[in-house]
Amino acid sequence: MADYGWRVSNPGTNLIQVDSSYKNLALRAKYTVAFPAGSMPFRRAELSIPMSPNGVIAWRCDQPAAYVYRSGNTCVFWSPGGFPPGTLTVYVFDEPQYSPLYGNYGVRSKDAAWGVTFDSRYKYMKLQDLYQGSIIGAPVNETFSRTYARLPAIVQGNLAYVHAWLQIGVSPPFQYIETMTMQYVSTPGAGTVTWHLVQHAQPMTLFPPPGFIDTQQMTRSHTIMDVAGL
Repeated sequence: MADYGWRVSNPGTNLIQVDSSYKNLALRAKYTVAFPAGSMPFRRAELSIPMSPNGVIAWRCDQPAAYVYRSGNTCVFWSPGGFPPGTLTVYVFDEPQYSPLYGNYGVRSKDAAWGVTFDSRYKYMKLQDLYQGSIIGAPVNETFSRTYARLPAIVQGNLAYVHAWLQIGVSPPFQYIETMTMQYVSTPGAGTVTWHLVQHAQPMTLFPPPGFIDTQQMTRSHTIMDVAGL
């Protein structure tokens, strides 16, 4: 917004929405990729997504999925095996200068240096909800859902997991069972978000033993975005 003139606030919270000090992220691109059919432990979907350091990835999937890591422009998602092919939709929100304008007419505001701080032709990111919690004590294969009035997509804050190697042998070559308990999320319906805590396990024979026995990230954090019409 302009440094001199009008300011836009949310009527419910009085939080400032448009001002020269604030800049929201806008839709830069949308991608669709298929998770192939596959067996346990998990399937992999990979996308090449250009994005600035301040960009954010939101996604929807009709099957349980998790955003595992990003390396350069490559983004990797996992989904448990044993499912038929599934569809993953990814929304990239980025700084407005990287995003296209939708439409020829709209409202534009500038700051005192004539920099554009708001343009109604961008498709700005819209927040619906925030879910945070811990997987400590949560039962394996736990599922629970929330329903939203607007089409939801997930921004994953943490990949919640427990990775453990359980030794079952007493002499070389050592026998292990490798387990990975991971938080997946699905959007199976128009307004539904479902959380799935899934455990994968497989026997391993390793010598010498792995350099680590277990690692974990116990906090699950997901921001629910409104992607209706995008």
